[in-house]
Amino acid sequence: MRAAVVAAALVAGLVPAAAASAQTATPSPDAAQPTAEHVRAALGSAPPRAALIYDPREQRVIWGLRADVRMPVASLIKMVTAIAAAERLQPGDEITISARAARTPHDRLQWREGATFTANEVMHGMLMESSNGAAVAIAEAAAGSVPAFAELAGGKLASMGLEDTALVDPSGLDASGQYSTVHDLAMVAAALLENEWLASIVSTRSFELPWPDGGRATFGNINHYFDRDPTAVGVKNGFTSAAGNTVAAAATRQGRTHIVIALNSAKVYDAAKRLMDVAFEVAPPTAEDRARAAAEANSLRIREAGSTPVAAEATDTRAAGPAVAAPEPGGAKGTLRLVLFAVFLPYAGFVFGQRRQQHRQARRARRRPARTVAPPAEAEIFEYPLIEWIPAFEPSEELPERWPERSWQ
Repeated sequence: MRAAVVAAALVAGLVPAAAASAQTATPSPDAAQPTAEHVRAALGSAPPRAALIYDPREQRVIWGLRADVRMPVASLIKMVTAIAAAERLQPGDEITISARAARTPHDRLQWREGATFTANEVMHGMLMESSNGAAVAIAEAAAGSVPAFAELAGGKLASMGLEDTALVDPSGLDASGQYSTVHDLAMVAAALLENEWLASIVSTRSFELPWPDGGRATFGNINHYFDRDPTAVGVKNGFTSAAGNTVAAAATRQGRTHIVIALNSAKVYDAAKRLMDVAFEVAPPTAEDRARAAAEANSLRIREAGSTPVAAEATDTRAAGPAVAAPEPGGAKGTLRLVLFAVFLPYAGFVFGQRRQQHRQARRARRRPARTVAPPAEAEIFEYPLIEWIPAFEPSEELPERWPERSWQ
């Protein structure tokens, strides 16, 4: 594997959602960089065809492999669709499913033509379930048609300074002239995470909504990077025959967020997880990151519980150790559940063992041959005189002339 460390050239930086023009970031020469041997050892025998590690806070590329090579990227194009449409749509806007959106091929969801949903619901379907029909519906709602939306997305990419990405189909299905690079995708993922609406969607694991048949539907997040990394906060995954398996992963640990893009790998989620671990080894959370994370956690507890603010502990910047999370509300319930689990588990094991033994005995009984009763011993045999019953009869003409010979014993 030929690894290239991308640290010298000017790199397009993270663009806040409110900014209209692109920013560029020059990596600091003193910034820590992983060595090629370090990354090669982390990736093992299944490296992605292209990959990149990006630090959005410092706006620098930590490491890259074929960072500027244009490739098909499958459903990662939906991130471009999301950030371009979010500038024109509000979560509460109504979207009517068109015939084209309802008939979009390879769609995980069956959108009903003429049904009406909110932009928030359709956006959840696109980013969580990777619905191709939802991408078409969002593009049509934002620009009127898919070709018009392609022009809108092109303008958004140009404003961010991303010249190596082109959108033709908002769903990311293989299309001629549609491509991107891991570098551009990292910038798009960072911009998506800057948008609170979109960031909340890509980090959601389950979303329930009313469905046109009168029932309710539940969307699940199909990004399997969440299964590899408990600190994951998004972003998007994808697959087509041309692009292979792709993922844009983001993780936040103690207030520090890193982004990893990996394209065309049979084990793309494992590769992304290893690269993410490398990112946090090279650029670990600082004392400022941990203090920010503690403040955000405290604010979240206040909003959820409506309680009095908890004073944050003073942080010693001279010896920044791992942050200790404050106990969450509901600890008594957790203890009760633990006790019930400790009591139930042995009982369940006992019942399971008894059932298993009964089934085993029944199988043995079915396989065991039928027993034969042995005859009694000779000493127990008693001989009795043979008494044979002779029927009585009256002489008549029908009697035979001669009795048949019989053997008496």
